[in-house]
Amino acid sequence: MSWFHLTKQERLKAAIATRREQAEVVRRHLRRREFYALNPRLLHEALSDATELPETFEEYFHEAAPQQFRKATDLEVHLWSTLRDGRNTKDYSDAAYEQLQLRMTFVVTALIDLLTAEEEMTSSPLVAHYLQVIDNLRSYARRGET
Repeated sequence: MSWFHLTKQERLKAAIATRREQAEVVRRHLRRREFYALNPRLLHEALSDATELPETFEEYFHEAAPQQFRKATDLEVHLWSTLRDGRNTKDYSDAAYEQLQLRMTFVVTALIDLLTAEEEMTSSPLVAHYLQVIDNLRSYARRGET
């Protein structure tokens, strides 16, 4: 009856998939123009989990996280922080809120794509490819940070 056990690699991938699902919740709130109604706990938990990824990797596999995971984690933490800071903005004017919604849409789209790439990284030997993907997503997300 070991069919319900997950390998360490599968657990890592499942944790990343959970954060991707949380990012999808944020995207839905943005689409409905309900970003301020989003529970800030979701952003805090996702940010906390993302921050722990390198340590989790090391605990599971007894070696440092590969370069592409470390770089992806740095960007992921930055994007979750940007979403959290946007959610905590106190400017509620209609124009400012519309601008915030637009900016955060770029950020969450990049975040979802990044998390999808992180899921793929758990079973792929590619390094340079994912480093390029991460750089491209960082550039795309910057559109929402200005």
